[in-house]
Amino acid sequence: MAIKVYPKSPLFSSHYTTSRRETFTIWMKSLVCHTNGCTVFDSNGQIVYRVENYDKKCSNEVFLMDLLGQVLFTIRRKVKVVMKILTMNDEKTKQKAIEAVADIYGVDSIAADLKEQKLTVIGDMDTIAIAKKLKKIGKTDIVSVGPAKEEKKEEKKDEKK
Repeated sequence: MAIKVYPKSPLFSSHYTTSRRETFTIWMKSLVCHTNGCTVFDSNGQIVYRVENYDKKCSNEVFLMDLLGQVLFTIRRKVKVVMKILTMNDEKTKQKAIEAVADIYGVDSIAADLKEQKLTVIGDMDTIAIAKKLKKIGKTDIVSVGPAKEEKKEEKKDEKK
């Protein structure tokens, strides 16, 4: 008597698509200990997605995963990086600095101030990648790294009585 071996069907589909209307539940708890995240369940109680933040609460990266923990994509917060390039004294060096940073993945905008010798880069890029590229041009210091949006400062108006 021969033993028959049947292939196992996959436990899940890697792409969750359906033609019917679906209701999802978001549970604001992580399935991984000591991380910040949430889990998305379908109407049958099956895990569809996990969203994990392996860093502190206000991380710049959040990972969207399938139910097996495979990262589907990463969501990054935009940051503003200000670099001081001590050798940026002329238009030629300024243009080299802009071109060096322009091809880094995630860069949205670049502004250069020749007088202050500063280069401001906004996007969801890696700050270290910017520093490495600019180091080839000359001595570079990171001045600041912060949120991309400028907080609105309330202007105090002098009232005359």
